[in-house]
Amino acid sequence: MSLADSDVTSFDPIVPFDNMSIWTMVHMYDQLVIPGKDGATVEPGAADSWKVSPDGKTWVLHIRDGVMFSDGTPLSAGDAAYTLERAASKDSNFEDNFALIDHATATDPHTLVVMLKKPSASFLAYASLYAASIAPEKLIKAQGKALWDHPVGSGPYVLTEWVKNDHLTLRRNARYWHKPYPYLDELRFDVLTDDNTRMLKFRSGELDIATNVPPNQVEQLKSVKGVSVKIFPLMGFDYVYVNHARKPFNDVRVRQALNLAIDRPAILKAVLFGYGTLAGSMLPPMLYWNNTLKPYPLDVAKAKALLQEAGLGSGFSTEILVNAGNNQASQIATILKDEWKAIGVDLKVTVLEPATTRARRNKGDFDMIKGYYTSDVIDPDELVAFGMDYAGGAVAKWISFKNDRITQLAAAAEAEMNPEKRKVMYFEIQKIASDQFAVIPLYYAGNRTAMWDRVHDFMQLPTGNYRLWEAWVSK
Repeated sequence: MSLADSDVTSFDPIVPFDNMSIWTMVHMYDQLVIPGKDGATVEPGAADSWKVSPDGKTWVLHIRDGVMFSDGTPLSAGDAAYTLERAASKDSNFEDNFALIDHATATDPHTLVVMLKKPSASFLAYASLYAASIAPEKLIKAQGKALWDHPVGSGPYVLTEWVKNDHLTLRRNARYWHKPYPYLDELRFDVLTDDNTRMLKFRSGELDIATNVPPNQVEQLKSVKGVSVKIFPLMGFDYVYVNHARKPFNDVRVRQALNLAIDRPAILKAVLFGYGTLAGSMLPPMLYWNNTLKPYPLDVAKAKALLQEAGLGSGFSTEILVNAGNNQASQIATILKDEWKAIGVDLKVTVLEPATTRARRNKGDFDMIKGYYTSDVIDPDELVAFGMDYAGGAVAKWISFKNDRITQLAAAAEAEMNPEKRKVMYFEIQKIASDQFAVIPLYYAGNRTAMWDRVHDFMQLPTGNYRLWEAWVSK
């Protein structure tokens, strides 16, 4: 089976953020648990059972019998403990996700005990993260960085070839524990970053599956004989973030006015050709998503009144940054520029290389930036920390949106083991962010995926990754 995307940046689980690294690693390594297909549960992985102490601070996981690395050595609870502590270390790009771990130990080859610094309802969700992929402790210590050029895992596939900037090939791991998987003998991932080139290769039949199909090609592909296009749910959120530290965006009336002067259905139609839904919350549809929050309506008269009340009745000038090569972001910026003229806002669209955008963002040198985020785990803790909680150190901090109640609720929800109580807290967090017009929500886009009819049992999970070990191809 063949697919295509950008090149892998690293096979060291604690390093990369890019999709190709993630999608290949989840096929080469085991994690203790894996995200469920429904996006709301976790399923057993290398661990086949677990229990948590009444105080929520001690997790005991059983490593299933018969799990072996591709080099023939058994995967032990010691390897899993080392993996978790490595993911939580200063060397890890995911240190924050695993900061809740105090220590992890193996009491025997099949028993892993994880002690947390405080109760955590999201621990299992984070244990499914690719950054917690299990590699042999002995080899990591012996080979260091050299191991990641020829990684050893216990997943359904083994890396057999990596021609950088061209392609990589995975072969079936004969020692994989989960029989009868994998069905396919070989997977090939081509490096094709240009959408047009990638889609031409798909149409010619050189690729079996094309993920992230450009919206303007979906209808055309539906008419191609032998091709089906599916829109899989994705826990993702598209938005524009505004710098609350700068005037006039420190005034909630201005943020509200900008939000009310947007025709969101028109954006959804123009940018996604309708393949998405309008966003009302900063969380995408997922566990504890507040479905009572509706998208802000279009109300130009009220927007004008709010600006008048804020002393900006004659309008103002501002700037939005978009990344070069991001056609959807450029489209959105152009539409906003046109629509905000109705309330006297003169929007300058500045296209920058992504590194330059990040540098200006990190210095607080911006008015607005087109943003986008997805969840790697089923629990909302990750996105609340990333998007809404100032203490999380990401979006809320970049835009200087500091709300003590959100920070208090986020910490309490993470430590609360009662699902109903957690739901109440997460609903309130989302409502506060909405009432404060923290950002400019746009839409939730699905995974647009095209595949030839010879491909069977393929689906993308709401976390964005997929299980190619369950897929098969007919002759």
